[in-house]
Amino acid sequence: MQHGEALWLATVGYFMTAEMLGRTVGKIPTAYKDREPEWRCFEAGMIEFAESPIDGPSRQSLWNLRCALVHQYSLRFESRRGGIVETFVLTQEGPICRPVAGPITTQVNVRAVGQYVEGVIRAARSSYDNGEIQLVADVDEVLSGGFFVP
Repeated sequence: MQHGEALWLATVGYFMTAEMLGRTVGKIPTAYKDREPEWRCFEAGMIEFAESPIDGPSRQSLWNLRCALVHQYSLRFESRRGGIVETFVLTQEGPICRPVAGPITTQVNVRAVGQYVEGVIRAARSSYDNGEIQLVADVDEVLSGGFFVP
């Protein structure tokens, strides 16, 4: 990840990359047979190829941050079904994700997000080179690009 001021935008790109990776490919055999709804694609992309997968609560917080940035253009996530509210602060140090006290509930290290996803991508490439990867999306959907449209 290059230095710059728009690290939140790069973080969105990393989140989208993880989601698209999880939507299209998996290890042989994949641990993720069901990849719908979208958060399961994100989860598969974030952990299937990871050497040290992040824990469930951190994955959920990162998904919530992804949704806040992409859909609500905010650092505050509010579930459409109600009940879940999470407010984020973005940093460039510390663990990838950790809860904090106060009005801000979660701290996310955007550099660590980038490093983590880049590691997942390297591992996926290695799995491909070793013949240990499979297409999990319908080939026609992938070729038409239809799976990119919600």
